[in-house]
Amino acid sequence: MFKSNFKNNSNILLIIEKFQPLIKKYSKRLFYEEAESDLTIFLLELIKKIPNTENERVITSYIAKSIKNEFIRLNKKQELISQKEVATELDKLKYISENNIDLDIKIDIKNALKSYLKSNEKLLNIGYY
Repeated sequence: MFKSNFKNNSNILLIIEKFQPLIKKYSKRLFYEEAESDLTIFLLELIKKIPNTENERVITSYIAKSIKNEFIRLNKKQELISQKEVATELDKLKYISENNIDLDIKIDIKNALKSYLKSNEKLLNIGYY
């Protein structure tokens, strides 16, 4: 079923089905939507590069280790992306200072003050103060 029959699409589907549980396991641990697709595409590309041997155990082990290594690579890539996103958000927060408040925040504060003042004016007119 392995190296000699890779040109057959049905055998490629069998290989994908065989490693689907492993791909699902690692894709769930990657926490991004396209992880399963990325690992499946990696498997398809890996099939072309499998060493010449008819020993099914060797090939199975090679594929499993390769998928694990791809998981590790993708995981590191996701961590770098997350770190950059957090750094970008921190830079945005540093930019907003006491003197440089975002326009939306200024509008919200003005509306809250107007609402507060109107309710106090009503209380003053009634004579509660």
